[in-house]
Amino acid sequence: MNINSANAFLKTLEEPPDDSIIVLVSASPDRLPDTIRSRCMHVRFRPLSHEAFARVFSMKAPDKKLGPFAGLVMGRPGIGISKDFAKEKKWFMDIYTSMTQGETRCAWADKNDIKLWLDLSLILLRDMAVFSITGREDDLLYGEKRSGGDLRQILDAGLRLQKVRTLLDLNLNKSITWNFVSVIIQNTVGPAAPAARRTR
Repeated sequence: MNINSANAFLKTLEEPPDDSIIVLVSASPDRLPDTIRSRCMHVRFRPLSHEAFARVFSMKAPDKKLGPFAGLVMGRPGIGISKDFAKEKKWFMDIYTSMTQGETRCAWADKNDIKLWLDLSLILLRDMAVFSITGREDDLLYGEKRSGGDLRQILDAGLRLQKVRTLLDLNLNKSITWNFVSVIIQNTVGPAAPAARRTR
């Protein structure tokens, strides 16, 4: 919500239509203006417990199996029902491989692609960090046993990619963002062998 839309919405909040209930849903409520937040009653929606999730999921999607992607859902049945995790993972890993091989042509279609890819990259980095500590494949959310740098490098890469994710609303240049993120990935996991590198 930008400042103009926030001001327009504020007027609606101050003078709501009769007999109406306005529900404002935000994944980042801290980024809403104080004038909006101060006029709202806050209700936090938390992920369901394992038992509650299993009940809802089996009722709403009895034929769907999450398999190795169950950890990614994290108690959110709507995500489990609506997403094709295998297809999403293939898309993510294809781009990840392109980056490690030095591909210079941006493979993201738009800002939403960049956001989704960065979200998935943080899951992969989380798995790298956890595996470097525990050494157990059972702890991985994405099921990808990838070697990376030391733990400090992995955590630093995660912080840098999170920063890029927060800056996307500033309409970052796609190609420059691709190159910057590629360098972060390569510095963390190392580039592919020189024979596999490609430039266009």
